[in-house]
Amino acid sequence: MSVRGDSERQALLRDQRIKKRSAIKSGRYVSEIFSVLEPQMKILDIGCGTAHIILELASTGLHSQFVGFDVSSAMLKRAETNKRGY
Repeated sequence: MSVRGDSERQALLRDQRIKKRSAIKSGRYVSEIFSVLEPQMKILDIGCGTAHIILELASTGLHSQFVGFDVSSAMLKRAETNKRGY
């Protein structure tokens, strides 16, 4: 059986690295998306990884619906952990 995407260890390391980066790095992407985001929109993030961009957008309070998709089950597990509290 072949495993697609990152391993559990790779997903953890990538998540930690993303969290250490300043908000300015992802801020560029978030501001671009936020400029067209409207209340009640449905957003699909293909290749969501650890869901850091989805979570940042979800914190805007626009009550939009976000769905993340990633080929890596390890990344999705990490995203699931990260979304606790949302």
